[in-house]
Amino acid sequence: MRLLSKPRPVLASFVAAAVVLLPVLAMAVLEINTPPSGVVDPSQTDDAGYRGAGLALAAAPFLYIAAVPVCYAVGALLTSLGFRCLSRFLAGTVGVALLLGLITGLILSVPFHFGLGDVMLSVAVSTMLFLITTLPAALCWWFFALRPLNPDAPPSDSTSVS
Repeated sequence: MRLLSKPRPVLASFVAAAVVLLPVLAMAVLEINTPPSGVVDPSQTDDAGYRGAGLALAAAPFLYIAAVPVCYAVGALLTSLGFRCLSRFLAGTVGVALLLGLITGLILSVPFHFGLGDVMLSVAVSTMLFLITTLPAALCWWFFALRPLNPDAPPSDSTSVS
């Protein structure tokens, strides 16, 4: 696989990684602003939502650092496989998201401890989360890295020297 060396795919990877984390950060902020559910006895403090949101906000910079090379690698892989058209690029992204959702769901559900229904639910939830986060990021990556700047211009020949 030949890596893309132009600055546009690198810039696209930084922006797409930020787009990947937007739903996670939005859920964390919404959890902080949501009033208590009333499920726990009023004499006890239910701070699980605040702890989870704080953990998500604290982990966000590290997740961003990890997401940038992943966005670059997936974008470069799809580009090297010939998925340069937007619809093909998004279809390839759906395939990657389904594969990652399956793997993550199986790892998180620990199949030998839980039943098949719990494993299927875990795979479905993780697949949906990957689809929700990766499709906007893939659209952003394609827009910054592969979108033709002037679609009416004829393709340039990179082998000729002026």
